[in-house]
Amino acid sequence: TVHVTYALLGGARKVRLSLRPVVGFRPHEAPVDHSPVDGYTVSARGRRIEVRADAQGERELPPLRLVLHAPEGTFMFDDQAIRDVRYLVEERRGYDHAGPLWSPGRFRVELTRHAPVTVIASTESWDTIAAVNPDEARPMERTRRMRLLAH
Repeated sequence: TVHVTYALLGGARKVRLSLRPVVGFRPHEAPVDHSPVDGYTVSARGRRIEVRADAQGERELPPLRLVLHAPEGTFMFDDQAIRDVRYLVEERRGYDHAGPLWSPGRFRVELTRHAPVTVIASTESWDTIAAVNPDEARPMERTRRMRLLAH
C-alpha cells in the first residue's frame, strides 16, 4: 500500500490537480517490456477505482485499488497507453529498460492550504485500505519501523 499526499504550503489559495495513475501489470521477474497496454478491466465507485488485468499465462495478478482521499474530487475515465517508458535502474544494470505503461484515467481535485489530498494505491482489500486514515499513516509507519529497529 502506498499513500501519496499533496499539500499546498503557500502561494495560491487553491490549486486544481489532475493526477494520472500509470500502471504496468507484470510479474516481478518479468522484463519491463512485458506490461500490456490493453486487457484491463476498470470499475469505479465514487473515488474508488479498481483495475484488473487479464490473466497472464497461469498467473492471475491481484487487482490494483486506487482511492482519492479528499473532501471533493472525481475520477475521469480517459485511458491512455504510454509507450517507451525508461527504467533508469534497469538501464544502469544493462537490462532491458524501456516498456509500455497504461493509465485508466485521472483524478481531478482542488487542493487547498487546509485540506491535503492523498491518493492511495494498494492490492489490499477495500476494508484494509480504509482501516488507516492518511493522517495516521506516517506516524504509524514510523512507529512500526522503530519497533523493527529495536528488535
